[in-house]
Amino acid sequence: MGKNRFLSGLVCFGLLLSAAPAVNAALITYDLASHPAGQVSPPPYGLRLDGLYGTGGSTEWTFDFDHPSSSMQATLDTNTNEFRIFGTVFGGVDAGTAYDPTLSGAWSVDFTYQTNGSIVLNNGTDLEYEVVPEAPLDNNGTLTPLFSASSGSVNIVSGVPVDLEQEKEFFFNNTDDHRLGGSGLSGPTTFVGWGWLNHSSIDHIVASDWLFTATVVPVPAAVWLFGSALGLLGFARNRRSRRT
Repeated sequence: MGKNRFLSGLVCFGLLLSAAPAVNAALITYDLASHPAGQVSPPPYGLRLDGLYGTGGSTEWTFDFDHPSSSMQATLDTNTNEFRIFGTVFGGVDAGTAYDPTLSGAWSVDFTYQTNGSIVLNNGTDLEYEVVPEAPLDNNGTLTPLFSASSGSVNIVSGVPVDLEQEKEFFFNNTDDHRLGGSGLSGPTTFVGWGWLNHSSIDHIVASDWLFTATVVPVPAAVWLFGSALGLLGFARNRRSRRT
């Protein structure tokens, strides 16, 4: 009888925990998507790096987070205030309404803001993350082509990364709906990330930046159940040890 009561309590407690908002976790994971208000879309994009490979500021390189070949995520560590953007993305030279078939393909992205980040949480759902001032030596990453291509002066070599670093501020929140007007998207379920970048160790080009939307990846109920089971089993074990 006591065992059955314990198991019933374990299940109920686990179900309660599974309903807890993911924002309370130390590491919050987000799925990223292209922002609907990119200035040179279509194609839509979540990252823009004009002038990549020395092509000059008039050559638009964009990266489509919604492409079937793309899988982009971010994680926010609420203990260390680090924000990491990573995954695989399709993109290249924006040729108007589509990508240049030669200078486009899949890329690997890995960028971390690890210095000067701050988090503000409100009402259990609203979150504001800012990286101010810039810290390019610490807040950096890479864009690595997963294909090789050559056209004119551009020579893309698979596996050879392009260096990225922070330029000015970075913002990520679900509170001000940055440039989402008319899109039908809004907080608190939709987050927006935006901020300027340098690439290839050259001076900043105005249109080199992040501009993406994000949604929280729910913590699987099984994880909460497993964690709660461990906690309750440990509690029961301690009670038994005190009785002996």
